[in-house]
Amino acid sequence: MGAEARIALGLRARTGSAAVVALSGEPTAPRLVAKSRLVMATTFETGAVYHAAQELPLAAAAAHVEKSERRFEDLAVKDLEALREELGDGNRWIGAALVSGAARPALPLEEIVKAHPRVHAAEGELYKRVVERAVAACGLQVQRIAPTELVGRVRKATGLEPAEVERILAALGKGSGPPWTKEQKECALAAWALLG
Repeated sequence: MGAEARIALGLRARTGSAAVVALSGEPTAPRLVAKSRLVMATTFETGAVYHAAQELPLAAAAAHVEKSERRFEDLAVKDLEALREELGDGNRWIGAALVSGAARPALPLEEIVKAHPRVHAAEGELYKRVVERAVAACGLQVQRIAPTELVGRVRKATGLEPAEVERILAALGKGSGPPWTKEQKECALAAWALLG
């Protein structure tokens, strides 16, 4: 990339993985420098931690959740370090934004495993926590930005109008090629908000 570049990361977690988009450049002219994925689990059996916990005695369930969370964090850190290496040591990572609403209060495990909707909610929070801790382990500050706040945060950071934000976002996607789904667009907006 040449001279030192400021790089911001946008991430969105889901069961087993997290999408990552890295942006650089000026706030009003961002450049997409990487699209990646943190892979923490490749099968439903390994990724659906709380589903598996429902089938175990409580002590074994707690140990399973804790062990899985540590393993996922290690894998996410490894993927982030590989991304940093790919982008070059001379660049300055300025921070990361996780596309998510505020963290939900954690329920006791015995309450989580009693209800399927709680299992899904707990797994969603687990992966968000893992991503936040992995980013922090790489020396970066991370903040959560709700999906509904993304465009507003970019507008505030850049002074651009919504139509211009959409035009630039579309150009970033066209230039980077597929995939450019809602997930990557939200990650790009989250990273862009930090470039300001």
